[in-house]
Amino acid sequence: MSLSISNLNNLLTNFSPISNSSQNTDAGLIVDPTLNADTSGNSTSLLTSSLSGSQDGNGNNTSFLLSPLLTISQTAQILSKRQNSISKMLTAITDNTNLVQTAQTGLTQGKSLLNSLKDLLTQAQNPSLSSEERTAISQKIGSTLEAYARLVDVTQYSGNKVLSKEDTIFVNTNEAALEDKIQIHFSDLSSENLGLDQLDASSPQKAVQSLDILNKALFTFSITSNELQNIYSQLNNSADSLQKSLQGILKVQSINSETANALAQSIASSDLSKTQNIALLASIAPSLL
Repeated sequence: MSLSISNLNNLLTNFSPISNSSQNTDAGLIVDPTLNADTSGNSTSLLTSSLSGSQDGNGNNTSFLLSPLLTISQTAQILSKRQNSISKMLTAITDNTNLVQTAQTGLTQGKSLLNSLKDLLTQAQNPSLSSEERTAISQKIGSTLEAYARLVDVTQYSGNKVLSKEDTIFVNTNEAALEDKIQIHFSDLSSENLGLDQLDASSPQKAVQSLDILNKALFTFSITSNELQNIYSQLNNSADSLQKSLQGILKVQSINSETANALAQSIASSDLSKTQNIALLASIAPSLL
């Protein structure tokens, strides 16, 4: 018999006559005969039975099976919920890690363009430049700004532009503490917001002023890049931690499944002594959660 909630419930029903007496678990693990609903308020009447007088077809007392069967069944439910929760968080972390990497790639390319602008403005500070030379520099600045604007526009992830708008994303990374989240902040690095549309190389004085604007933009790039690198590391560390938790859950699921199968087989063989030993083993799995 393979492990399933319905199979375990059937075992419980077959070996313990259903009654109106109350049974439940505290946190879904320990049988508490004083309650008839779980901690979420769900009725447990289908899993309840009298703790006294339960017998199998051979007249053997099987009331001791109630607790391990409930424990195995509810442990399976808890493990399944935790697995789903962690899987969803891992999916979100992977998605946002890709988002951060997209932004980092855009920042690297954008910084290269800003450094090209810096070189051009540095040349434009030279008062001995001819009018033709200054015009050529201005044209190069214009074409570089156009390339920067295109970069900001095409740097997207899932249709969202990550370099041209102010945005904050919160990523849950802890199943035990939902308030424990990583905050990802994206800055508006558009030309207009950085003041790059004001760059002017038409005179040495204006080139100096423009270089000041550009240096501030490069400083913003540096801060943003460092923040995203730190967030990238946090996301990877959180993913590693959740993967370890998921591996632990899979191990406990295996133990819980093997115990349920062994218990079902021993019940089917009417080996009461073996069944009692396996029933004792069933109580161990929750301690591994």
